[in-house]
Amino acid sequence: MSYCPFVAADPHDPQRSLPSDGRQPLGIDPEGESTATATAVIGGVASTLMVIGLTMQRQWIWLLVVLGIGAAIASRTHRRVRSHLAWTRPTLQLEAAPLHLGDDASFTYEHRAKRPIDVSSDSHLHIALVCTESTRDTSGSGDDKTTTRSSSEVSRTVGRFPVEATPSGLRARGRIAVPLDAGGPSLEAPNNAIRWHIRTRLEGPSLPFGSEEFPVPVVGVLAVSHRAVQDTRPVTAELGANPMVTVDDTVCELGSQLRGTILFRPEEDDRTRTIRINLRWKTRGRGDTDRGFVSSADVPVRFDGTIDRTWRLPIPDDAPISYEGETVAIRYTLTARVDRAMRIDHESETAIVVLPRHGRSAYRTGPHPSR
Repeated sequence: MSYCPFVAADPHDPQRSLPSDGRQPLGIDPEGESTATATAVIGGVASTLMVIGLTMQRQWIWLLVVLGIGAAIASRTHRRVRSHLAWTRPTLQLEAAPLHLGDDASFTYEHRAKRPIDVSSDSHLHIALVCTESTRDTSGSGDDKTTTRSSSEVSRTVGRFPVEATPSGLRARGRIAVPLDAGGPSLEAPNNAIRWHIRTRLEGPSLPFGSEEFPVPVVGVLAVSHRAVQDTRPVTAELGANPMVTVDDTVCELGSQLRGTILFRPEEDDRTRTIRINLRWKTRGRGDTDRGFVSSADVPVRFDGTIDRTWRLPIPDDAPISYEGETVAIRYTLTARVDRAMRIDHESETAIVVLPRHGRSAYRTGPHPSR
């Protein structure tokens, strides 16, 4: 179990936090090694096996076995090796990044050729948007410690886009939308992660073989097309009797404030010094628990030992939202801790739902994704 602050991470650069406003164009390179590069290595291995087989002049059985394996591998990797030799790695340009939930943004896909190549008029680019939830679960200790990793993937086909020839290779343009029910905003925590990728595959003669994945950042802001008249009906809550801590509305959005009141009347020989209000989140699911602190407020007692005042807690734009996924869940808790001198502190809590910005009308009182 670990405790960590949350930073909404850019999958392309985990050290850079994601802004929720002021988006700008973003150029993305594919993640990992090219499938064509890997298959080129396999092709080299196949050729080596065939050469070894040819040198085994008298061991006919082994000669046939090695030649057969080499020929089988070479036949399966021939197209991929040719693709690797003829093309560089592709690039993807997004009109605006990071993406918003339910967003619709244009993209430009470009692939440069190492030599002149004719692009057929019936060539197409297949695109899918993929959200992957991944977890890490560690059990045991010392030499007996074991780590289990699990993940779930939601893939949504975006479309099939025509490919046009350019002086340097090929290009495809189109629009891509982030579904509201496919996954949550990008999350990078020690044991839990939510990552988005654009998966591409070209179809047509003489085109690069294999698929590529481009990491894209998604933040907790609801797209304009999904916003409606805000539901302002509050969902109130109370924590304890004395002190009585009330929450004006347990459903709030990123970038807003959580508000409430505290009413406290001391009992005889009461040594209460202050009451601290804390807002925290933690993950639930298959992996180890990650925890994050959001904000807090200390409410001191008056000179007569009483409290009767309001409190406010800001919710940053880059905090995670309440989320219920397949393998990862994020839940918020508001706690009120009574600090008593030389006495046992008392703590009460209630659940809070944090929604994407401008998301109150779309989600009502439930967590993301909208059911």
